[in-house]
Amino acid sequence: EMANRERDFSYEGLPGWVPWAAAVARLKREGRPFLPTPDPPLPRLARMKPPGQFRKYPPKKLRELLSLNFPGAMFGLPVPRTAQQLESEQFGAEWLTKAFHAAGTLSEDNRITKVVRVKELNMSGYQKEGGAAMKCFITVEYLKPDTELHTELFAKYTWDPSTAPAGINTLGQDDALEVVVACQLHHLFPFRSPKFYYGDVSRENSAYVIITEAVPYSRRGEQRTLEPYAVLPGLGKCQDHLLPNPVEFYICLFHAMGRLGAWDKLGRFDSIFGPSPWFDEGMWLSFNQRPTQTKQTLESTRAVVGKTLDKEIDFLVSWCQKLAPPDVRNEETLQRVKAELLEMCPHFGDMSGAYQSNHSDFIAANHANLQADNAWFWRDEYGDLGCGILDWGGFARAPFTMRFTGCLSGADADLLLAHIEGICQAYVDEYHRCGGPKVSTEEVLLRYHLAYITAIYDLFRFVEDHVYAETPREKFLSFSGPLDPEFQERFYTRCGSMPTINAFTYYIRKGNMKALFDEWFNGAGKPFLTVYA
Repeated sequence: EMANRERDFSYEGLPGWVPWAAAVARLKREGRPFLPTPDPPLPRLARMKPPGQFRKYPPKKLRELLSLNFPGAMFGLPVPRTAQQLESEQFGAEWLTKAFHAAGTLSEDNRITKVVRVKELNMSGYQKEGGAAMKCFITVEYLKPDTELHTELFAKYTWDPSTAPAGINTLGQDDALEVVVACQLHHLFPFRSPKFYYGDVSRENSAYVIITEAVPYSRRGEQRTLEPYAVLPGLGKCQDHLLPNPVEFYICLFHAMGRLGAWDKLGRFDSIFGPSPWFDEGMWLSFNQRPTQTKQTLESTRAVVGKTLDKEIDFLVSWCQKLAPPDVRNEETLQRVKAELLEMCPHFGDMSGAYQSNHSDFIAANHANLQADNAWFWRDEYGDLGCGILDWGGFARAPFTMRFTGCLSGADADLLLAHIEGICQAYVDEYHRCGGPKVSTEEVLLRYHLAYITAIYDLFRFVEDHVYAETPREKFLSFSGPLDPEFQERFYTRCGSMPTINAFTYYIRKGNMKALFDEWFNGAGKPFLTVYA
């Protein structure tokens, strides 16, 4: 329908996705199932070659290769390397036309006649647009304009090593999955994802490009005047303080993730992951008999974890004097946390591996890092929040509570402590409503907290890889607090440090994480524990 009679609201003149989003929201309001409908295979899938084997190049060789244009493995066209190339005669309108024809996103009797502009996104300072790749906007004109064809496009492509800032660790990685997901799955998700136009990856130098519609974010400060379905202003990673009511946004995202997991259970993404078999704890144990480990392994594990925890404590105490709360920098408290983590660490693998994987009901397709910066939001005619989702690198079928830790690592700890049960409940409800199994919220919370404990240790790598690479200690100490504009301007510093600060704050203020572990250790977790002898 093109109108909501209940609200006397017409969808005429709004983007084509709006009636679909309104229908999806109506099903949710009414508590009815939202299930996938059959989609015929896209013609491009028959033409598209597999991306081929990933090649890892040494840093010096990689820099040389990334200065060149090699053909993509999937469609065979050269992969552009910079925004300047995209608007050059070498690429430009002719290349875009060939690319869109190859991907089947532009009819053969149509073409792009002009590249009006290419504007590279801000990749520094407060408004830095992410850190995984370079990005630009492309404005085009078509020979035959069509309301289904976007003239405002968005391109994401591999960093240029000559201009990449300190802290980048994505150069030379395998980005084929994100390209394949864009090509094959964007239109199959149970929520909005940017309309795909083209994508490819070269195995000759690891460069990739993905071109989609550009999301029309509103400018910050315009929220109060926005009409229904207008896109709310965006934000950066670990800038959740910019959200008017963060919990509402987290719940919206977890609803979307629940739908995604449910549709995976119904076979929606089997073309990439294969069938999803059912198994329970007993079946898992019968096929996963793990060998006994030595006491030497136990002690070496504690030594490695202890060394990292000492570094984390030093970071919190001697670097984060103005960023972390006083109770999170208290030496006595931190030593207690260290002692607890050292007692638990021989079973980190059990907590984040064996137990998380022991029942298929808790394994589903999920986004690797669904924070608010990897989504866009709108309000409908009821004022309810809806979202679309971006950035599908790391898309996988995995224990979903493990992925929750990455999705919530930027959340304020006190806010999370007050609302984590409701956030997990949002996933549980949608997971079941949209075709997935009914799981216990209490069990989801347990699995999340077990994963959270192990994440405290793991998160420090982002401090070492990003914070220390971008910001000297003297500069870090000059920040007045988390909202200091100079701190906010440093993307890798902000995103590298806040998850560790948040994790320690959550652990300390929750107060019963070790007791939670002990109960699990002596109860539900017992069959899944590594034995040391």
